[in-house]
Amino acid sequence: MLQSISPTQLYDSRKNALDTLVNDYLRQQAATRAHLTPDQYVKREMHPAKITETDTQKFYNDKKSRFETTSSIIRSDQSASGGRAAATRR
Repeated sequence: MLQSISPTQLYDSRKNALDTLVNDYLRQQAATRAHLTPDQYVKREMHPAKITETDTQKFYNDKKSRFETTSSIIRSDQSASGGRAAATRR
């Protein structure tokens, strides 16, 4: 049976099996740390809490100085390049 499988197919099958084992192990460890079953943990992670407008505004207000610094860098880059996006990125 294995003789009819190409080396690439054999590699892919082994890699997929190992990936599954590693993912299952990591999921179990994360669930254990969160005091949940693996299914409960996955469900919680796949459906995170909803972000409200209030949450967004609070985040912005808390980080406002960082946003202003970033926008001033963008403005200076644009003015130096004549209004076009700067050729080099930081």
